[in-house]
Amino acid sequence: MTIIALGTIAILGYGSYQVFIGVLTVGGLVASYSYMARLFDPLNAAVEIYSRFEAAQRKAFRESWRSSKWPRGVEERNEAVYLPSPVRGHVKIEDLSFSYRTGQPVLQKLNLKLEAGEKVALVGISGSGKSTVAKLIARLYDTNRGAVYIDGIDVRNIRLESLRTRICYLMQDAVLFDRTLKENLLLGKPSATHKELHRAIEITDLGEVVRRLPNGWDTPLGPRGNALSGGERQRVALARAVLQYPSLLLLDESTSALDAPSEQRVFENLAEHFRIRPLSLFRTGSLRSNGWTTIVALNRGVVEEQGKHDQLIRRGGPLHLPAQRTAERIHGPAGLSRRKNS
Repeated sequence: MTIIALGTIAILGYGSYQVFIGVLTVGGLVASYSYMARLFDPLNAAVEIYSRFEAAQRKAFRESWRSSKWPRGVEERNEAVYLPSPVRGHVKIEDLSFSYRTGQPVLQKLNLKLEAGEKVALVGISGSGKSTVAKLIARLYDTNRGAVYIDGIDVRNIRLESLRTRICYLMQDAVLFDRTLKENLLLGKPSATHKELHRAIEITDLGEVVRRLPNGWDTPLGPRGNALSGGERQRVALARAVLQYPSLLLLDESTSALDAPSEQRVFENLAEHFRIRPLSLFRTGSLRSNGWTTIVALNRGVVEEQGKHDQLIRRGGPLHLPAQRTAERIHGPAGLSRRKNS
């Protein structure tokens, strides 16, 4: 601003002197001043941009400093160990109790087993604790009581890097970035070859999506991947999981936007892809596809029933209970009986 002010004074002062001695006309002075003012505009804009950049840097530093002081969700113990290789994917939940708030238990003395290579579906009404179980296996939270074991090791005694490398946890809302489809996929495995990328796309039924995009997998997906639909974003997240090649895959409602036939096809492709090294698959949400080794029904934080699909259907149990409870809340037990009779 000082340069601009001094420059303006110099131009008007010297120009006025030139007019006074008759070398320059008043019109020439005005034209010269106008041209110089237009040269000053970019300089003024550059100074403004620089000052905003400096302010943004200061703000970013303050926010980074503040976030570095926040307590971590879980702490890594000094005696933490690496998972032995190869990881089998055996999960054991023993006498587990957990609550987000004091006095409001979400899980109560839960006991579950997931054998290596097994495919377990966790079902239940909303709020029964399905997602919480998946988060505790991935150690996004620590248990209040009891323990979660992977291959016989308490997850609290495993290094976070080792745990999160061998376990893949997918949420309902897939996290995508404003980069190309290929770059988003490579987050699962930065060193993946073209063959591996094509295979991951084939397994998750992304081929049609790639063909539809203007530049194929080199097409930017926009902020939060808004160039894709919800189901397509979930397929991208699944493709990243395929590239990561985990030993334990946790799907927390992460196929909710897929229709039942597509979901069934994707799970069949996953089973075929991981046939050489069995993948332990733990999934929460509605039951819309077959092929699950075990189905576990949760109700208010406890296991209500578990078994194979046909066994639970024959018992008339948990696969129908959510709808039954909803009807009871609306009509009452007596009203529900009257509706059945009618």
